[in-house]
Amino acid sequence: MNRAGLAITYLALGIVLGFYLGGHLGGDKVVLEPRGISGGRQKVLPPGNDREPAPGASLGDSKWLENAFAGTAPSRGGEQARITIVEFSDFNCRYCAGMAGVLDRVWDSYGDKVRIIFKHNPFPGHPLSLEAHKASVAAFQQGRFWEMQTLLFANQETLDSRSLRGHAKILGLNMEQFEDDLESAEVEGIVERDIAQAKAADVSRVPTLFLNGMKLQGGFTYELLVDRIEKELGRTE
Repeated sequence: MNRAGLAITYLALGIVLGFYLGGHLGGDKVVLEPRGISGGRQKVLPPGNDREPAPGASLGDSKWLENAFAGTAPSRGGEQARITIVEFSDFNCRYCAGMAGVLDRVWDSYGDKVRIIFKHNPFPGHPLSLEAHKASVAAFQQGRFWEMQTLLFANQETLDSRSLRGHAKILGLNMEQFEDDLESAEVEGIVERDIAQAKAADVSRVPTLFLNGMKLQGGFTYELLVDRIEKELGRTE
């Protein structure tokens, strides 16, 4: 093989080796970033490295929820639960659908030891996503938010107006009230309030969780979240 051929061979081997080392020796975890403000694929910190408290609160401060995320919202668990998880989510985000399943498992495992609160953070400029969130608030007004959440995440490809009304009928909602709420300033204001809270809390992608004021972003699995919960339960004993 001539010198030119050898040079090309060594160059190709160097590129392959560089990709291999970069993918296997790097300290950060590479994940598909949940679709949010930035979107796309990029390198992010391993889950749980963002330990800043919510605005106006400190870690473990019982007032952090009232200070940062006030207002009526769908929740599961008692107000006196030792663990409170606030989730910012988007019904048009498949990662949020996965996180909903994770939080369902957490609820099944811990029951009233954990309080889970849902907050709206639809992708900016996506009209179908915004209307889906308004529909979920309209369902919340009739006590059926969690059932509507299940339907919306299970049917993310069909978030058009007709489908949303179909979900409401499946849930047996009062359709006259549902239509009124869907178009009401009050319902739209609830979604806008949550969006403003997300912005104030520097939520840059979804899903984002706040566990007793601790901000958690990234590829959180059920096991990782349980680990955080157990550590927090131990700290608050």
